[in-house]
Amino acid sequence: MVAHYPLKIWLITVGEPLPIDGNYARLWRTGLIAKMLANSGDSVTWWTSDFDHFSKRHRFGRHTTQIAGGIEYRLLHGCGYRKNISLSRQIDHLQIARQFAKQAKALQQPDIVLASLPTIELAYAAVNYGRQHSVPVVLDIRDLWPDIFAEEAPLIARPLARLALMPLEAVVNKACRGAAGITGNSEDFVAWGVRRAGRSRTMFDRVFPFGYPQLDTDDTTTKAYTAAWRARGVANDGYLTVCFFGSLSDRFDYETVLSAARLLLDRKSSVRFVLCGNGENLAKLREAAETTPNLIVPGWVNAAEIESLMRISQVGLAPYRNGVGFEGNVPNKPIEYASGRLATVSCLNGALAELIQKYDIGAQYESGRSASLVAVLETLEQNRDVLERKCNNARSLFERSYRAEAVYNEMIDYLRSIAGSSGPIEIRGAP
Repeated sequence: MVAHYPLKIWLITVGEPLPIDGNYARLWRTGLIAKMLANSGDSVTWWTSDFDHFSKRHRFGRHTTQIAGGIEYRLLHGCGYRKNISLSRQIDHLQIARQFAKQAKALQQPDIVLASLPTIELAYAAVNYGRQHSVPVVLDIRDLWPDIFAEEAPLIARPLARLALMPLEAVVNKACRGAAGITGNSEDFVAWGVRRAGRSRTMFDRVFPFGYPQLDTDDTTTKAYTAAWRARGVANDGYLTVCFFGSLSDRFDYETVLSAARLLLDRKSSVRFVLCGNGENLAKLREAAETTPNLIVPGWVNAAEIESLMRISQVGLAPYRNGVGFEGNVPNKPIEYASGRLATVSCLNGALAELIQKYDIGAQYESGRSASLVAVLETLEQNRDVLERKCNNARSLFERSYRAEAVYNEMIDYLRSIAGSSGPIEIRGAP
């Protein structure tokens, strides 16, 4: 344990729910770290976007500063965007980064900065600030931008896409090279950042997995939401309930899920899907649900609704498309499922598949094959003792390795060790 002293820290992350978004905002990595730091008496400033990535709406419609729960939120205004892959999103990211650079130089400097990558532009601006003011900046690698962009292009166009992405490649390399430390939720992600930095790994390059807090919604609220789910046709009624909550984007393979739902319906199997979230596929999924009674698509749901849904589900679905952005790490979804004692059913190869097999916390189906997903779910539905074992294993693994309090207290100690290091932390070459 690192000795505690009040820390002045800047957190720089866009695209996460904020505690000020509402009583039932489902907090992610930065949100949980921010609350833990604030509860310890540290001075916390969270630089983020005024634009809500999930609802695709601006929170205030302007640059603003909000203070709540011991956290200062500096919300930067950009143009926003309607599609995740779009020119307007790229413009928005540039505008946010420029506003950060403009506003940051007028404030008292922090002891340390923890910045997420992506976004590329904001991570670069954070490292540039650190270099100019001799403040150590840690980059937390959340996604492999811009590597994943080339994968989005048709196969024949990928060489041209990689050529077009070279300027972004250079910016990412400079950002990683200027960081005092690289963190990520997997060994592959940390290694990617260190490789981008063009150096050997050091003691300041660390893996911290995604962590989730203990579910703690009060009984009255849980009962109310359980009744609301029952009204939607989701209940503890003998069916195998397979849930998903997250971005309804093209990074997930919903076509296979829809096809499996129809096959299961034809086979009169006691399996239902509940797919929650916002995104470009919401309208298509809702249209499919109109003719597929075992498919329920509620749209966006809050943290309390998610908790109550997990209590009446047995399986969490992880239909990630295989690719460089997912295969090298364990995404956040399966860890959240484990926190709710759900078995994970996934088609993702790599680290997640290895985790599922090693700890027997779920099952794997073949990517793009609806018949494979049907077979996996029918096996679990017909062998409830096997399913029960997998659910118990998932919860045990969560308790041992992924509780937010343990994961993020260790990460906070790590940040304190960098901020309070007796030796110099090299602020590497100019971005």
